[in-house]
Amino acid sequence: WERIFNSGSTMDGSETDAEILSKSLMSEVKVVSFDLDNTLWKTSNVISFANSALNDYLNSRNINQPLPISKVMGDIFKSHPEKYRATDEGTINNTDDNDEIKKSGPVFLTQLRKDAIAEVCTNYNGFNHEEAVSFASDAFAVWTRARHSSIPDNYADSVVECLEKIRRLRTSDGHPIIVGAITDGNSNPKNVQGLEHFFDFCVNAEQVGVGKPNRKVYESAVRQVFKSPYLRHIFNEREELDEDTLEELVGRWWVHVGDDFLKDMVGAKALRMRSIWSKELVLNQKEGQLDVGKESGKKDKDVGESVKK
Repeated sequence: WERIFNSGSTMDGSETDAEILSKSLMSEVKVVSFDLDNTLWKTSNVISFANSALNDYLNSRNINQPLPISKVMGDIFKSHPEKYRATDEGTINNTDDNDEIKKSGPVFLTQLRKDAIAEVCTNYNGFNHEEAVSFASDAFAVWTRARHSSIPDNYADSVVECLEKIRRLRTSDGHPIIVGAITDGNSNPKNVQGLEHFFDFCVNAEQVGVGKPNRKVYESAVRQVFKSPYLRHIFNEREELDEDTLEELVGRWWVHVGDDFLKDMVGAKALRMRSIWSKELVLNQKEGQLDVGKESGKKDKDVGESVKK
């Protein structure tokens, strides 16, 4: 992984590290993509709020819950892991829920949560299958709305200011920087009040069918940008994407920002994307973690400044 990261691609001898770095530094930035959970906001607080909102909703509908929904999710996943795992190599080690599920392997948590709610309805509340599925869909919508509504209260430092700064930047041909999200979770910044107007696209690993660092997730983001008539200008009006040279086409002017070295840094480097390792929320989760920037006397850089350079 270190070799892939340092080279920006698999080592085939076609270019040296110095040549790759030199070309990247000469290329302007046209796209900035962000991981979401624990990059732009603190996930644990957001999920706790959403779980509480779901519990309140179930109680308001007089749903008997002998076990918490999160516990039911864990039990279902243990019984049928193949249903909720990624279908290809790569992992969706989603950060949404309890440690038991995360340690067990990749899961499609949207369907898992719906199935857990439906199981509670059928096993303990007398619902038939159709009624349970319908109710679970409504309950999940409550959970999702609560999740998105709590995000602004749990931002990392200077998130909005950073996005505003990036949005003010222009490429040499006068176009704004394209901003997107590439996430293993199931949130969407377009559904977050105050963030919706910053983001042009969002790629969800559950929809792709594999998780980061699989390059298919990042390729999906590239294709989504290519298919949009409003964003396609960055490809110089190409009619088709050449899959064999995709990293040459996009990598040098695409910056990806994330908290996970393997899933974000190494994953992005598979397409030779430039990357920024944003560790603020991860480091803050560790009790007693030193603030490296302050201890060294160095001023912290924000992503907006890095992209500008």
